[in-house]
Amino acid sequence: MIAELQAADVLFISIPMYNFTIPAVLKSWIDYVVRPGYTFRLAPGWPGMLANKRARLIVVSRDSYHAGESSEADDLVTPVLRKTLNFMGINDVGVVRTGGSLAVNLGKVRIEDHLERYAPEVAALAGS
Repeated sequence: MIAELQAADVLFISIPMYNFTIPAVLKSWIDYVVRPGYTFRLAPGWPGMLANKRARLIVVSRDSYHAGESSEADDLVTPVLRKTLNFMGINDVGVVRTGGSLAVNLGKVRIEDHLERYAPEVAALAGS
């Protein structure tokens, strides 16, 4: 996993929000790849070793957590991933929050309409 991460130019993570934070499988991946001597140095300031890489995140959640709104504080996925990636030296991190999937589950919004709503943001993120 570390070799794949080191070889990648762009890390793309599409992740659901479970109970306001990351799923256990992503936490496990983080625990495997955040390794001294591979993704950060054992030196003052713990310098990351994955500089010049980019990360693109799509965070999927049942509710909406918009930047600058009070609901943003309930999104613990984005800060955890930003902190982890920054720690490893990946500072170019783009994020699209695709909230509101509960409305799809309740039949209030068609899945096609929900996906179409975020398509421009996701396309821009993928192209950046």
